[in-house]
Amino acid sequence: MLRAFALRRLDSHFLSCLALLLLAGCAHRAPGGERLFVSDDQSGVVVAVDLTSGGVADRIAVSGRPRGMAFSPDHATLYVALSAAPDAGDEEDEDKAGPARIDGVAAIDVASARVLRVLPAGKDPVRVAISRDGRTLFAADQADGAVTEIATDGSGRPRTIAVCETPEGLAIASQ
Repeated sequence: MLRAFALRRLDSHFLSCLALLLLAGCAHRAPGGERLFVSDDQSGVVVAVDLTSGGVADRIAVSGRPRGMAFSPDHATLYVALSAAPDAGDEEDEDKAGPARIDGVAAIDVASARVLRVLPAGKDPVRVAISRDGRTLFAADQADGAVTEIATDGSGRPRTIAVCETPEGLAIASQ
């Protein structure tokens, strides 16, 4: 009888601890904490790390190989370059099953960790930069040798600017 009582008490203690751990895992949605976003081009996800806890807060699936990233001026949206090109180091990459990859720029809502839309870009965008007012996004399209100018609200037609053989980095300077 004493053993049965001890097991019931252990089970209730275990369940209480489990409930607390589950609630603690939901805390990453609370506003105010700093997050680090990491593009994982091998897995096709953007990983959000809660810097307060040091743990992974979210894994955001995207429809391409996530590459370079930039925040909107208000930090509410994260823009991520998505490449449809297979990784040069993975010979089996083209044969992998899964969602179709596209070239573009994913707009991710930081608060909800959800992809809002994918904006068009050229072939194999690798980096992005955003204007100071947050209305214009630029993507370095490595395979096209160009930069694509894109309205962040998705309006209008993107403009392609030929720049060099393999553009890699971008930086905007205000005059």
